[in-house]
Amino acid sequence: MTNIPYSSHHPVKPELFINRESELNDCVHYVLDNGINVNIYGPPGVGKTSFLYKLESEINHKKPETFVLYLPLLSYVESNTVNLSKLILLSIVESIWTKKLKREYSELLEYLKKPENVGDALDAEVKKLVKIFRILRPSASNSRIENSSEVGAVLVAKATHTEKYGAGYELSELLPFEFSNLLGELIEILQKYSYDEIVLLADEANHLDLEVGVAILQQNFDILLDTRIKYVFVTFEKTTGASYVANKVFQESIALENFKNIATLHLLTDTYNKYINSNGGKALSFAGELLNEIWQNSQGNPKELQRLTGSAYMRALQSGSNSVELSHQK
Repeated sequence: MTNIPYSSHHPVKPELFINRESELNDCVHYVLDNGINVNIYGPPGVGKTSFLYKLESEINHKKPETFVLYLPLLSYVESNTVNLSKLILLSIVESIWTKKLKREYSELLEYLKKPENVGDALDAEVKKLVKIFRILRPSASNSRIENSSEVGAVLVAKATHTEKYGAGYELSELLPFEFSNLLGELIEILQKYSYDEIVLLADEANHLDLEVGVAILQQNFDILLDTRIKYVFVTFEKTTGASYVANKVFQESIALENFKNIATLHLLTDTYNKYINSNGGKALSFAGELLNEIWQNSQGNPKELQRLTGSAYMRALQSGSNSVELSHQK
């Protein structure tokens, strides 16, 4: 049911995101006002991907001239390395092509199969994008989306980016000056759409060991210091302080923790009931004793709160009850 917001398998929609105001305000301030890179970290299920989604929404609202990219890193890590330079440039090309030019991505892929002079009749902007795309993706291959039982950011990655960047293409490393020059050409195009800076939200590094994460920072050190892009990386552990490289890349770290007060659970159910009502669903009140038990069992972990409230809500809905009671929880 699309009007039922309870889910522990997908990131929370920005309009349903609750709490974390202080962390969000700090991150927006660090990135937009101070122009520095930020490391977001926290335990499993704490809502790091949902935080990135909300952060993207906040940045778009507060400074719409900022070009925001979401990139799930885990899908592209191979042998403890990731070709971040090409992934960034390909993400920018794809976003301009599909969101600004309103063209199908499959059309861009088709240019890989055509002679280079086929694009000569295109207008200058489209021609430049095709040229850069061909540089980044010199050979064509059949793309695919892998089936996955993963949830959260991993599921998002499988359903979006893998088809475009991760299936059967050889991505050789760009030299730092090559990345810099190609980025400059793409920035010229972005400026035509009134964008004046780029923020990259790099998710899924929390699925990597700290040592692997630091190694990836080392491998991509030069591009991560390019001040034309601001980076927000998500990890399990605090990266700042882990190494000289991490300290140079990230000037601030923000910890996301389990919720501390049961009032957050009440806010969650109230917010979701309003959403359900506005979308033609059946809002159900939660009994106080049930919320107390859910809070104790979840220990304030957002993913567990979603799972426990969602399963109880669905049982109550299926039984025809007008409220969610303690009996609806197994």
